[in-house]
Amino acid sequence: MPLADWLQIVSVPLVVVALVLNGLQAREVGRQSKALGLSLDQGAYQSLVKSHTDFRFTFFYDDPEMLAWHLTTRGYPCTSEAENKRRLYVLIKIEVHEENYVKHLRGLLDSDVWDAWLNVIRADFAIPVFLEMWPPSRRYFAPAFAAFIDGEVLAPG
Repeated sequence: MPLADWLQIVSVPLVVVALVLNGLQAREVGRQSKALGLSLDQGAYQSLVKSHTDFRFTFFYDDPEMLAWHLTTRGYPCTSEAENKRRLYVLIKIEVHEENYVKHLRGLLDSDVWDAWLNVIRADFAIPVFLEMWPPSRRYFAPAFAAFIDGEVLAPG
């Protein structure tokens, strides 16, 4: 058998192995690209929530008149300075709950962490000021989160 035939016989399995390895590598790159996309989405979402929360806290916490204005323009109850600060805290805390819920939906929280955080959510929504603030604030949150609070946290059962 000529040398060219031997080289061809030996090269065919090598080409097959190279193609299989190339396919595995392409699949891994696709998986990493998807993970990177999810990470970018999550980073953008976290940045949005953090900037909104930081801005509100910084701007309103030490200015009772602006806090009262903010609460009333959004349809929230507005009474004493201390109560209004409590309401601001509740709004920020609900935003944290929403952020963790979204992370849970995207599979970014271990089930143990989510189960523990769910207990925090349920404990918070048993506090009267959370119950007071939820109806007027619900429209400002993601529909899936609002349905979760209404259906799984506040629903009788």
